Amino acid sequence: MQAMTEREKREKISVYNKQYYKRKKLKIKTDRYKKYHEDPMYKKKVVSRSRDYYNKYKKSKSPSKGYTIKKYKGIELYSIKYLAEVLQYSESAIRKFEAENILPKSVYTDRRGWRYYSNDQIELCIKAFGERRAGRWSNAEVRKFLINFWVVEDNG
Repeated sequence: MQAMTEREKREKISVYNKQYYKRKKLKIKTDRYKKYHEDPMYKKKVVSRSRDYYNKYKKSKSPSKGYTIKKYKGIELYSIKYLAEVLQYSESAIRKFEAENILPKSVYTDRRGWRYYSNDQIELCIKAFGERRAGRWSNAEVRKFLINFWVVEDNG
């Protein structure tokens, strides 16, 4: 008989673990839930692990800016929080502008539905809402300006 390679052993163990988990899924889930709520040390470890994962993979790459920054096809995208602060409006006001079609819908969204804006889109908003705040443009003029110049960058 030929000896199994290390890779074959790992694959066999992996298949076994998947089958085992499938059979015992509900029991494992309830045990974890009970342990999480009854054992404070276990809960602390779980929270710490999830925080470490977030900091390593999900947190803003630019902590100095303090906003969620994502890259999509080489384009830096900023969260609605950043746009709101730059425009000196609240996040709910930005959402209201979007609902009233003053601000075009953001085409950059993640799977949660969170809106992201590119640098160019933010600069357009600064210009348009600056004119609106100064009283030179109405909401209709802001909408017309943004719709005409709202470019979706594509590096593909």
